[in-house]
Amino acid sequence: MFGTSLSWCYNNAIKLERGIFVFDNIVVQIAVAVLILGYVGYTTFKSIKLYTEYKKNLPNFLNTHKDAKLFTDNPIWWIGTSVLAVFAFVMIFVTGQLETEQVFYFRLAYLAIAVIFVGLALETYVRKRVYLIDEGIYYIGKIYRFRMMANFEVRSGIVQNIRILMNDKEKLEVSKKMGVYINDAYDEWKKQKKGKRK
Repeated sequence: MFGTSLSWCYNNAIKLERGIFVFDNIVVQIAVAVLILGYVGYTTFKSIKLYTEYKKNLPNFLNTHKDAKLFTDNPIWWIGTSVLAVFAFVMIFVTGQLETEQVFYFRLAYLAIAVIFVGLALETYVRKRVYLIDEGIYYIGKIYRFRMMANFEVRSGIVQNIRILMNDKEKLEVSKKMGVYINDAYDEWKKQKKGKRK
């Protein structure tokens, strides 16, 4: 037993000296795979759940709001992430042709990237769509009424999103294009409300 341990240490010391270390060890490979795919799987599961719940609840919303108008933000984001997911899946098989001891990690990395992009594509699809109704908006499976909207803030940064502050302290962050669309609809709703009072 002790001799086996010494032998293992000696062999891995040689690998460390050669720059190989223990990354070809099956136990290490399994541990790394479980950690990476576990985290990636969890985040992707949340995105898939968001998408499936959205698709499940949408028909009921449309049946009760026949006049709902769909606004779709630039589809390039979810189309782009879908393309990248396919590319990453293809690369899993391409890397199998490489003559390298690290092919397992290349495949694992591309698999993780592919799964991440699948989740991003589904989540982006949901977040880039909003339905306008007379009393507010339907966004990510929930109705937000205009009377509950307190303020619109432009977020500074590389991507200038718009944050919608609600009276109940809830915050929605949407793209600038979508935020402007919702803000215009909100202003129109306020005008109509004032007109009715007169």
